[in-house]
Amino acid sequence: MGKEQRRQKNLPVAAQTLTGLLTEDTPAEIKRLALFELALVAQDDNKFVRAEQIFGQYLHNYSEDASAPEIVLRQGLIYRQMGVNSLAISKFYAVMSTALKLKLENMEYYKNLVLQAQVEIADTYYQEGKYEEASDFYSRLLKAANPALDQAQTHYKLVRSLSYLTNNVETAAQAQVFLTLYTNFADVPEVRF
Repeated sequence: MGKEQRRQKNLPVAAQTLTGLLTEDTPAEIKRLALFELALVAQDDNKFVRAEQIFGQYLHNYSEDASAPEIVLRQGLIYRQMGVNSLAISKFYAVMSTALKLKLENMEYYKNLVLQAQVEIADTYYQEGKYEEASDFYSRLLKAANPALDQAQTHYKLVRSLSYLTNNVETAAQAQVFLTLYTNFADVPEVRF
């Protein structure tokens, strides 16, 4: 019921329902799920500090849970929304170490989480205006040639990062590669410019 209330954006009622589950004598698995949902309710309600607290409590109580890397990724995204980019980046790095320490069955899912964390690190540097770091990360992501990566978008951000660094030779070279590979990309005119 709390999950459905959250989907319907009835956040105060969802929070009340889920909090009730945490205070009542309910099975441990239900409490785990309720705690996770309660954090999502806080996040959806833009109560980022509260969401961070709940996610932190979740990780404290269920550190060996298979969802731990995803929770850490969510924490990083919330920190970035809050403008605390240094904490966001540390959480994105923590996604990788958390995924490595767990003995996980669905390796492909966790590889994609790690890839997303790496993209988020690059994007955070880009948003901060740290184009040297961003271009370095985008280059490494492209060299890894992961099929799950949005290659065109990543290459586009690499070109943008390089252009902010006023590295004209490298920018022109990467822009030319981009234009050769992604002729139908929406921002081709900007790259040509």
